Amino acid sequence: MNVRAIKPRRPYRGLQDPCYPFHDKTVVVTNCGRLCLYRKKINLSTCLAGQAVGIKEVDDGIWLVSFMDYDLGFVDLKEKTLQPLPNPFGPKVLPMCPDWTIEKMEREMGLEPTTSSLGKWAMFCYQ
Repeated sequence: MNVRAIKPRRPYRGLQDPCYPFHDKTVVVTNCGRLCLYRKKINLSTCLAGQAVGIKEVDDGIWLVSFMDYDLGFVDLKEKTLQPLPNPFGPKVLPMCPDWTIEKMEREMGLEPTTSSLGKWAMFCYQ
């Protein structure tokens, strides 16, 4: 009987805590999803509760908030608000034909396309 030695598994240690060497500070988001900066509380997201985020002052009282490799938005300490940046994971909608714009279609055809007639307009891209 051939018995193979079973290697002991390494215990899972999880991901390392993110570090932000190019930011001014690293702040841990509270359990209720807030950033606490200079005795001011800014709502961020409960999804990031317990996670470390990097903050960097880009202007007087304006801070850039980053999580891992993604910039989330700007925090205004005077207004205590977060202005989010566009979603880096959002859908990317590209035009059907890059050189045909709405303005060019209006100029060439005299009409603005409607949603139901986009199929006809696509033919002009490939001529």
